[in-house]
Amino acid sequence: MSQRNSPSKKYRSPPHQQKDNATAKAIVSLRSALTKEGDTNRHQERCENIWDKVIQIATLVFVILTTVGIFYQATILNKTDVAMHESAKAAIDSARAAKQSSDSVANIERPYLFILPKPSKNVPREGPFPPSEQTPTIIFTITDLGRVPAIIRSVPPGMWLEFGGAISGNMSVSFQAARSIS
Repeated sequence: MSQRNSPSKKYRSPPHQQKDNATAKAIVSLRSALTKEGDTNRHQERCENIWDKVIQIATLVFVILTTVGIFYQATILNKTDVAMHESAKAAIDSARAAKQSSDSVANIERPYLFILPKPSKNVPREGPFPPSEQTPTIIFTITDLGRVPAIIRSVPPGMWLEFGGAISGNMSVSFQAARSIS
């Protein structure tokens, strides 16, 4: 049998063989190029994946640090708030103590007036007034025993009996300063 008619091997002429070889080489080159491109793409994707992971990890670390910072600031703010409340309470207590001290000083540093009557000799201790030509008088002595001067703005005239009735009639009041209080 000849090589042309053999079913097991096909005979090809040299130009066809060169063409087949060139096609095979092109297929191998294309396959190699695709493999290299695939390897390059996989390498680039791995690099991108690594950078994506680095960015994700950096973002996660940033979020965690920010959260920790917020809680730290909240703790400091809480301590500051407690200190402000304690300071305000101390200020209120101090103001109350100052007012109490001022009130006690005002109670100590005030005028204390003592009024002592000195009736004239013709005023009887008991019973009715005797008819006399002299008008009975009562001299009041006002003494300031406090630490600050007293100011008497007015003294309304009037007289009351022991049973509470008012005495009517002509009444005159005159003041005579024994000494000046300064």
